[in-house]
Amino acid sequence: MHLVELSEKFVSRFSESGPYYTSYPTLSEWSASIGAAEYSRALEKFADEYEQPCAGLYIHFPFCPKQCLYCVCNAVISQDSLRINKFLDTLEREIDLLFSFFMRRNRALRINAIHLGGGSPSFLEKQGFLKVMQALDKWHIREAFEEFSIEVDPRTVSAEKFDWYREAGITRLSFGIQDFSAEVQKVINREQPFELVQSLLTPDVRRDFSSINFDILYGLPLQTYDSFVATVRKVVELSPDRITLLRYAHMPESRRHQETLSHYPMPDDNEKVRMFIAASQIFTEAGWVHIGIDHFAKPADSLAISAQNGTMQRSFIGFAPGWSQNLLGVGPTATMQVGSLYAQNIYSLDDYDKAIGDGQFPVSRGCSLETDDLVRRDVINSILCRYQVSFKEIEYKYKILFKNYFKREINELSELEAEGILELTAHDITVTQYGKFFLRQICKVFDRYLQTGKRYTIAGP
Repeated sequence: MHLVELSEKFVSRFSESGPYYTSYPTLSEWSASIGAAEYSRALEKFADEYEQPCAGLYIHFPFCPKQCLYCVCNAVISQDSLRINKFLDTLEREIDLLFSFFMRRNRALRINAIHLGGGSPSFLEKQGFLKVMQALDKWHIREAFEEFSIEVDPRTVSAEKFDWYREAGITRLSFGIQDFSAEVQKVINREQPFELVQSLLTPDVRRDFSSINFDILYGLPLQTYDSFVATVRKVVELSPDRITLLRYAHMPESRRHQETLSHYPMPDDNEKVRMFIAASQIFTEAGWVHIGIDHFAKPADSLAISAQNGTMQRSFIGFAPGWSQNLLGVGPTATMQVGSLYAQNIYSLDDYDKAIGDGQFPVSRGCSLETDDLVRRDVINSILCRYQVSFKEIEYKYKILFKNYFKREINELSELEAEGILELTAHDITVTQYGKFFLRQICKVFDRYLQTGKRYTIAGP
């Protein structure tokens, strides 16, 4: 698709607000009716169902040394080593609480994927990093993983830290790049020159880690189409294995630190669409495979391989190889998926510390999925990860007649079919090549919570 051919309809459709479906139901539908007791029961059921229960593990380190003004994550801005060490003590106790829960039931929980995120986990100095690794080793967590990833801020990492990561068994580095324009970086309070990132990606680093990811943001203040294309071409020059191309979410009403950015011009919907399409074209022409909504990967990367063989999954941390359907989390705001239950930990560090001190899982809210939620979750995940929905597959699993169960949705899909976004047969739904730009819009049709005209809102602190 050439940029000059972008129609008003394309821009309008692409720019529709809506979830990115890292879960279904989305976080905005979760409630405080789910707490520690409900999470414990879900874990108990999980332990009872398998001789060796297996899950991924997300570890949330909330601290950052500086406030990035674009950020929508749960971050605590502090360089207070005593405060950080106190948190690490609490984190270790939460890890103990989780894994001892399974040991008391004569089950050894196996972790096959670990993701250390935040915040800025690369901000951790050696003593703190080793403390986290020792907390994992106490329960033999690092013995059977397929992937161990860490989020990296180029401003807080070094060759020495890369050595720690390699020795710890980390296999994937995820760099927060955002934009290479010096003007944009200054405005968003994230100054990290291209040369800095280039100097970090030495041949040794590329050899020692099986996958390197870049996170890129479009729609930032002062970004223009030309400046963003320049950033994209620099990303191609640095040649990461994966790229996540995310749209900036401007929410100063809930993220007060973003108010400063409201004073600067931002790209309109038309320009943001042009940015995304241009980046998609440049990346795919340079050899990356467009995956899901907003991911790109080299063909030899495990994400591209999983997308090709149909095992890719959608989770709270994005698209990922299908290591496990269940994801456990530790740390404040960590989100968990255990069977038919979603849960999220407390936001406040003080409340988090108190809950762990009381020997309770620090869960603040969640969602218990009904059968209808499970059916729709499978349909949505199939659209996102396989670009196709087999009616027979859903019918066999849930004992329903797909076209009867989703009569309303099938009728709504006719408009998307007329636009060339999908193909609808008597047996399946298949997303077209053109339609891959509109995966979220297809998923919205199956979102029961949006069918009453409710407007989607981003949930968070």
